[in-house]
Parts: sequence; structure tokens; C-alpha cells
Amino acid sequence: MPTILLTGATSGLGHATARILLRDPKLRLILGARNPTDPRLAEFPAERFQCLPLDLTDLAAVRRFADAVEGPLEGVALNAGIQVTGGLTRTADGYETDVAANHLGHAALIAALGDKIAPGASIVTTGSGTHAAEDRIARLFGFKGGHAVSVYEMAKGIGDDGAQGDRDRYATSKLAQTAWTLGRARHDVQRTWLVFDPGLMPGTALARDRSAAEQFAWNHVLPRLRPLIRGVSSAEQSATQLARLLRTGTAASGPAIDHMGRPALLSATAKASSWQDQVVEETPAILGS
Repeated sequence: MPTILLTGATSGLGHATARILLRDPKLRLILGARNPTDPRLAEFPAERFQCLPLDLTDLAAVRRFADAVEGPLEGVALNAGIQVTGGLTRTADGYETDVAANHLGHAALIAALGDKIAPGASIVTTGSGTHAAEDRIARLFGFKGGHAVSVYEMAKGIGDDGAQGDRDRYATSKLAQTAWTLGRARHDVQRTWLVFDPGLMPGTALARDRSAAEQFAWNHVLPRLRPLIRGVSSAEQSATQLARLLRTGTAASGPAIDHMGRPALLSATAKASSWQDQVVEETPAILGS
């Protein structure tokens, strides 16, 4: 039975994607979540999924998760993510939390899984338009794009403790993840590597650390504006596209696509092969592998 691994499956895009994938009775899922007994998983057929504890901010936990996974894996969705508010924080490993969860943890997971990922498998990372200063919707929410600094600097933590610093660190972590994926796509001829930009998905848990007013707008106002704003999606709509990518292993529009199946917006930095190679080289060096 084909098996797909999905991180961040208890809410938002991940939960919706798992629901769609499990409609196929011939498919099995391995899910990674901070709380593997989350009650939201009860709707899934117990005989066709396994949820294992995974904390992407803890590299030892990432290795334990990878050791427990049984391959081969025909698809891997690196979907889990975090956006920290309230100032710079670091993990127990000493890394800035956003870049640890959104980039380093997933890179460590791929390295630890190794040959458990089958030749021909699709590896899809969840990107974000916030990495690009050119993204108009991201600018409306105060994002100015990711900073093209070394992964070492990202891991230490860039920016101040204000709200702009929070946005910059998140955007920079997504820039690193995007460039890393595109770089791996250029060099790994055995597997299909894709960046998936799900668009802005109001109503999901991404704004859980925002103020009460921001959460109200996110959960109740923006969903009503979805049909009016290009680039705004829903978890269900984006999940349909992500599930398709995981099953087909191809993307006619290229290595970065959006929730409508169109080429996703990429910053000039993310598209530069020299920058991609820098991120691909520095990431395992930081992780010590």
C-alpha cells in the first residue's frame, strides 16, 4: 500500500490534505504532530494512518520520529510551520524558532529519513509568498520579504523584538525553505522536489499567536473576502492542490506552484542558483551532518 508522510496534520492545510488523501482506500498516511492523540485525528480511518510525535524545533525529536517511520515513502509533505510573535525566541538547540521549525527541522527530517524515501517520490514543501518583497498581499500585512543572509545568521536570529522583526524572521525562514527546495530540485534526479505556495488561508491556526483583534479579522472577516482577493485561498482549496502534487509527482508549471496550479511568485533571491546552492550547502553544515 503506497505511503505518504505529512507533517502538521492536526489543523489547517495539513488536516485538510490528510482528509483528502485518505479518501483513497489504497493509500496509507504517516502523520507527524506535536500531539499524536489530537482528537481531530479521530475522523480518519485508524487502519490507514499512523500519527507519531514530532517537534520540528527539537532535532533529537526529529531523529526519533524518522527512526520510527517505516518506508518506503512515495510522497513527503513538509507542511508544518510556525510564525512566532512577541519577539525573538530560540529552541533548546539554540536556533531561532521560526527557521528551526520551518526550515532546519524539515531539512533534518529529510536527511534522517534517507533511503526510506523511495526513488521517484514527491517531496513538497509549503512555501509562502511572504518570502518575496514583490508579493502585494504579503505587503498588506506588513511583510517586506525575507533577508538574504547566511543560514548561520538566520539560525542566530535576525531583526529586533518588534512586530516587524517577527515578520522578517518568518519571511526569512520561508525564503530559506524555498531556496533549499529549489536547490535540491536541481540536483536530486531521483525524486521530484516542489515548493507549494498555498496562498493566504484565513481561518487556519497560523494567527494563533496574534492579538485578539487580529485573530478576529483572520477568522471572521478575511474568509468573507476570499472571493474578492486574488491569492486568498481556503485550507480545502489549497489542500486539493497539495494532495494532487503528492499523488502525481509532477507539476507542469515548474518547481514552484500556487494553490491554483499556476507558477508561484518567487523572489529574485530564491530563483538565483548561487543562493540556492549556498542554502543547500550551509543547512547540513549547521545541522552537523
